[in-house]
Amino acid sequence: MLSKYMNILIIRTACILSALFFLSQLTSCQHPGGVKLPHIVTPSGVEMIQIPPGEFIMGSPDDEIDRSANEEPHKVTITKPFLMAKTEVTVKMYLDFVKEVRTNPPAWASRELIAQATRCNKYYKLGSALNSPDFPIVGVAWNDAAVFVNWLSKKDGYKQCYYLKDDGEYEWDRSCDGYRLPTEAEWEYAARAGTTTAFFGAPRGVTEYLEGCVEDPNLNDLSWYCKNSDGHPHKVATKKPNNWGLYDMAGNVWEWTWDWHYKYGTEPVVDPQGGPPGKVKIFRGGSWHAAAAHHRCASRAANSTHHRCFGIGFRLARSVIQP
Repeated sequence: MLSKYMNILIIRTACILSALFFLSQLTSCQHPGGVKLPHIVTPSGVEMIQIPPGEFIMGSPDDEIDRSANEEPHKVTITKPFLMAKTEVTVKMYLDFVKEVRTNPPAWASRELIAQATRCNKYYKLGSALNSPDFPIVGVAWNDAAVFVNWLSKKDGYKQCYYLKDDGEYEWDRSCDGYRLPTEAEWEYAARAGTTTAFFGAPRGVTEYLEGCVEDPNLNDLSWYCKNSDGHPHKVATKKPNNWGLYDMAGNVWEWTWDWHYKYGTEPVVDPQGGPPGKVKIFRGGSWHAAAAHHRCASRAANSTHHRCFGIGFRLARSVIQP
């Protein structure tokens, strides 16, 4: 009889330990640099890392090679945790949306975008990337991304974040728990992942400004850029992640942010969310066709909310709503 109860106890203990191990795999993951951050998988299967609050220096120092004048360094405090997707939105994710809300994929997803890329450089090979489900989506305007995140929020049972106003611009409901675009400050904070170098975890590998597409050896393992991409985007998460487990924060495709473009100040700021409504929105991170300088954590670019480009996609973020 005692032996029978012992066997039952052993089996139950094993089951409990197995369940605890499974739960630990769902709620946290180990990343390079020994950093363990909570993560979740949403109903649509989006893997998201919970980024902790903290402080960092946004922008670039005066001696950083290839820096721009619009990268004035200043202290930024992020007061609340937030979620960032481990990878950029993929072709499959976006075309699932297109199929549900439109009868056919938009024309730009094939003919127009390929023509645009070919006019820019005859060696670009964009065609296959538009039909590869695990590649990042490209050619998405800021407004397209806003519609997508609202659609996915509704699909997954979250409160949508963006509402279209009478003037044609979007308003952000800060109480939402749904998908959204990261602010520019959230993006750079997450990209740096606690590092202070030009690339996340690595300085520039060149010692002087070199015009055009030149190799930076410190970027090769971190990013798809003009020197190693062979003229097209690549499957997400095939380069090294940063210390917080985020992939392709440098390269593959540029990523839209929430912010309107604005000029940095030098004073410390808390939870900045860009400038007042203007003409262009910020995108970050560099792209498969861009030079190494654009893959620095501080590098900024911007265009209109209707602009579609063969090098621009986006990444999902969500707010962590405190009870």
